[in-house]
Amino acid sequence: MGIPLKNILRLEPLKQGLVVSGRNNLNQLVTGVTIMEAPDIVEWLSGGELILTSLYPIRQQPEKQKELVETLINSGVAGLIIKTHRFIEKTPEQIINTSREYDFPIIEIPEEIRFVDAMYPIMAELFNQQIVKLKFFKDVHNSFTELALKGKGFKAILDSLGDKINNSIMLYDYDHNLIASTDKNVVKYDGKSEDREFINDTLYRVYTEHSALGSLNRKISLVVVPIKVVNHLKAYLLIVEINNKLTELDLISLEQARTVISLEMAKQSAVSEVLQRFKNDIINDLITGRIDSEKYFCERAKLIGWDLEQSFITVIFELDNIDKLYLRGQIKDNLRIKDKIALIISSVIKNSVDNFIIGSRSHSIIVLWPTEDREEHELIKTIKMVSREVQKRVKKKIVKAVVSVGIGSISSSLKQVAEAYQQACQALLFGRKIYGDGVIVALADLGIYRLLCKINEKVALEEYIPESLWQLLEYDHKYNNNLLGTLEEFLKCNLNASQAAKNLFIHYKTMRYRLERIQKIGQIQLDNYEDKLVIEIGLKILYLLNKI
Repeated sequence: MGIPLKNILRLEPLKQGLVVSGRNNLNQLVTGVTIMEAPDIVEWLSGGELILTSLYPIRQQPEKQKELVETLINSGVAGLIIKTHRFIEKTPEQIINTSREYDFPIIEIPEEIRFVDAMYPIMAELFNQQIVKLKFFKDVHNSFTELALKGKGFKAILDSLGDKINNSIMLYDYDHNLIASTDKNVVKYDGKSEDREFINDTLYRVYTEHSALGSLNRKISLVVVPIKVVNHLKAYLLIVEINNKLTELDLISLEQARTVISLEMAKQSAVSEVLQRFKNDIINDLITGRIDSEKYFCERAKLIGWDLEQSFITVIFELDNIDKLYLRGQIKDNLRIKDKIALIISSVIKNSVDNFIIGSRSHSIIVLWPTEDREEHELIKTIKMVSREVQKRVKKKIVKAVVSVGIGSISSSLKQVAEAYQQACQALLFGRKIYGDGVIVALADLGIYRLLCKINEKVALEEYIPESLWQLLEYDHKYNNNLLGTLEEFLKCNLNASQAAKNLFIHYKTMRYRLERIQKIGQIQLDNYEDKLVIEIGLKILYLLNKI
């Protein structure tokens, strides 16, 4: 904050001064005043000073005079006042020429004006301004503190700030989603602007060619204020300088608003964390079957607005490659990435159904989807459609992220949720083994795998694999071949060798050769229905056991 030089020159006794250069640059802000009787004063300048001098130390050194002016300009000095007719008759030409080259203000004052008489009025004005600044700071601080204590929320904080700085304001979260705004029309901010004009260490200004505000269609400036909570970037405050550029007093208001917004976010984050922990506890009790009284459990859930007195279908969402993304540095925080995915899931599901319940456990996000008396097959169809949209949005937000979805059966009572959860886990587990990552699978989709899934012991499953498949598996490992894959594709094509060859991108003769090897090594005859069924089941078991 400072006083324009032209205002300083209206003070007594500086009214007697003569501007000899820099007349077009008298709007320079003066933040201090000092006397120069030695050229090395420039080492202690910080910018904005008005320098008083008699030029005595360099009165006969033209080169030093030129160097002095250039140094003062580079130091950000507001202007130079020279007392004439004592040691010099008039301002040296070298100083005038250099100052005019840069439009640097030079003012001459007569000999009879004492430096102390010139300094006191300037210092008094600066002091009064500082008092005004401190009073303004106190008033703004009290205003925003009151808002914080009353818990009025982000909209009230932005409206109060908007009244003080007379500009439009938007608050965006870390992912550039709008939280609150003082205007119905908003300027979108994606944080991608490379041209940043820093106002101080943390605030910066960017420019946009268009605006959504009213009918405005011109280049405008946006001041971006990063909001941190416990040293973590959480949001962006955006000031659209639509009416006027921000002044120093505006920046004071801005800093106070930033502090209050940060406190409000910290409070909301703490409340949200406790609430989420409570929700996760309920979800955990449901899926583990820890329900002593359904009535008490429902009353407990009502405290957070959950209605458990209805039927649900259990759905599990999991990020398949979260550990890989973390190790590659594509995500910095596993918990944060899970929260982000949970928000995406919630926003997508809201478009299809109300009163759904969402929580998390370990790396899983669990959704209890209300059935609303719909048929199970129709409901699963809807859930799959919504899940595909979730996958699409997650992929857009997190590059290379792969989400898999497991869908259980309908629970008509709370005590059935635990069993439905295990079914969804099984659907997810075996769906990944059969179809790979990024699968969306319901328990009903597993077909014969549902029967195989019930055999928990690995040894028991291996007993159902025919000896012929073990022989082919051993041959593939020994010779790095893929006879089992060829056999599987041949069965999928209903024993059509020509179609299987096309699907495997091999020549028909190569396909015939492989089939001959399969029959010879495994002693397999596929023209027998029972043998064909045993082979198909054996292949599925090999998949379940990760043998192929």
